[in-house]
Amino acid sequence: MELVFSSQMKDDDDEEALIENTIRALRKSTCLQKIWTNEHNLDYVAGAFVSSTIKIENKAIEKWILHAFDTLSEVLEEVNETMAEAMIEILRFEGVLEWQFAQGTQVLAILDEDNDWHEAIVSSPLDLSTKSQRVLFTQWQKPQMGIRDSLCLLTADDDDTSSCQDGLCLLCQRSMPLTFHHLVPKEEHERWIGKVPPLPWKQQLSAEKQEMLLSRSELGSYGIMICRPCHSTVHRFASNSILAQKYCTLESLATHPDIIAWIKYARKQKTSSRMNSSRHGKKKK
Repeated sequence: MELVFSSQMKDDDDEEALIENTIRALRKSTCLQKIWTNEHNLDYVAGAFVSSTIKIENKAIEKWILHAFDTLSEVLEEVNETMAEAMIEILRFEGVLEWQFAQGTQVLAILDEDNDWHEAIVSSPLDLSTKSQRVLFTQWQKPQMGIRDSLCLLTADDDDTSSCQDGLCLLCQRSMPLTFHHLVPKEEHERWIGKVPPLPWKQQLSAEKQEMLLSRSELGSYGIMICRPCHSTVHRFASNSILAQKYCTLESLATHPDIIAWIKYARKQKTSSRMNSSRHGKKKK
């Protein structure tokens, strides 16, 4: 997943407006209180961040987090990755940043002719006015504009997709081929082994289990069965670290505005067995 500013910069006035929008967004982040209680620091962080990223070439979310970390480090003595991730998350939530699929990404897209899912390759950056990206359907070499939110990654970033049996998706409640979503993404398992569960998970446990130390097997088996479009949506709205810390339960996922909006859209779409492809994963051990 890549991130881009939600408006195209044409002149200095546009950049100033973007800085103002960044300031307004950062004020809403409780995780960054050390900044927004100091107006000088807040102005500097917003200006420095926009200036350093306005012509960024590598738009991967990890690069944006790195820029946020570097900018925060200039005004704060103690900065951690969580603060940088929180900064990017609030900028996305407040609409300062938009996400897009990188060009060349393999996706499933809905073909206009049959309103069904088919394999395609993303071939253009995000059109900010329509929130669409051009795709090329690989079977027919047919180009088409596809609404960004309707595109689905062929492979998830970190989860095992082997268990594709049909069933009811726990998020969108559609009957679809399902895949196992690790509520603490596999990339984050090493960080959590030997620690107590993240707060949302912990709050669901009985009192005697809330202080248990997580094992690899517990992390590996903790998850939910959801359809591939929902799985793709979950992995693109937040980083693996944020998913582990804040969205590690079905309830926390289902109440996030991005997921609510996606579910409303998804329930209007045709369900298809095309989502169940042998190339989607390997068998779960």
